[in-house]
Amino acid sequence: MWFVIGRAGLTAGAEAAKERPAAPEVPRFVLEWGHTGAGDGEFRFPKDVFVSSSNRVLVTETGNGRVQIFDENGRFLRKFGSHGSGDGQFYSIGGIAADRDGNIYVADVLNSRIQKFDSLGTYLLQWGSWGSGDGQMNRPQDVAVSTDGRVYVADDFNYRIQVFDTSGQFLGKWGEMGSGPGQFQEPMGVAVDSWGHVYVSDTYNSRVQKFSPLGGFLGSWGSLGSGDGQFNAPLGIAVMADSVVLVCDGGQNRVEAFDGQGEFQVAWGSPGSGPGEFAGASGVAADSGSYIYVADSGNDRIQKFLRQPVRVQATSWSRAKSSYR
Repeated sequence: MWFVIGRAGLTAGAEAAKERPAAPEVPRFVLEWGHTGAGDGEFRFPKDVFVSSSNRVLVTETGNGRVQIFDENGRFLRKFGSHGSGDGQFYSIGGIAADRDGNIYVADVLNSRIQKFDSLGTYLLQWGSWGSGDGQMNRPQDVAVSTDGRVYVADDFNYRIQVFDTSGQFLGKWGEMGSGPGQFQEPMGVAVDSWGHVYVSDTYNSRVQKFSPLGGFLGSWGSLGSGDGQFNAPLGIAVMADSVVLVCDGGQNRVEAFDGQGEFQVAWGSPGSGPGEFAGASGVAADSGSYIYVADSGNDRIQKFLRQPVRVQATSWSRAKSSYR
């Protein structure tokens, strides 16, 4: 167990009291791409999505056992991977992430390993094997990479987060089975913000937990339910450039957005196959601006949304303006 630090309180300044942001609007549907199949740009159960620093949209597919790469408008660029246990093959592919240099990391769930590729999909290396020791894994579901090169792995059936460098060298771990702070009931999603804070979808505890870069517990939010800020099996998780946390509420076919302290902002989605509807929202990603991408697994497609500007209501001593949260 790594050391635990306390959560610092935040004090609002006088300027914050002068303006009252209205409730954020539901992100606007922009486009979708994909349909059922095994061809280029087709999907069979897209599991996760990630946007690289060069605006390449990376998608993992459970059914086709591969990664596809698109531009930000859904134009197919390339693909790599197949079913199997060899180098560059996958056995129940999971989450995906990329580092600042464009290298791609994939959670290879039933092969109990992480595989690393260059930005074009050329195999580079792998690490992990089945087990519960340091560096071993049992159904790793997701992976995230911090700006300083720490690779975080949601080690699902070991009920923990493991940390590695970009070469696969073990650095640390935290977590165990349970429902207390820093404990997990199947962590299935992990993300890192620009400050290095780590966010984990604690799926069957119906919550998100937040940690320091070294695993110090900072807080949690969520409970089982269908209300604002509640979850039924939170899955994919991502953090926008301004620290807005996006969570796929898989059991309720929606995406919820929170600020970095867990305050609910907005939710969107419902069961269906129309624009903005989902049949198993399993993965979510954001670019460096205001665009959001969702892996709509049961509909075999990716949906793209634009986060709307937040209108700030003027007070008697402040004029209205618009900004992004």
